Amino acid sequence: MTEDDDLLEDPSRLKDHDWIEVNKLRRAYEDGGDDALVRAWWDLYRKDLDQFSRIACAFDPDHMRRIRDAGKKQH
Repeated sequence: MTEDDDLLEDPSRLKDHDWIEVNKLRRAYEDGGDDALVRAWWDLYRKDLDQFSRIACAFDPDHMRRIRDAGKKQH
């Protein structure tokens, strides 16, 4: 892990292949800013929702909990 991993609040659930996607997200942001990062997140979302969820949760676990809880309230 690098200093940049400080952005990850909880990387404990990430699998080895998730780190490849984390690095793709970082490169997208470095190369193209916010717009490129949003496109990279959407690409990951469409490609693999489970992986998207693990990575998003590693960056912001509280946000993902709020999404999960909101889904439970609808059922």
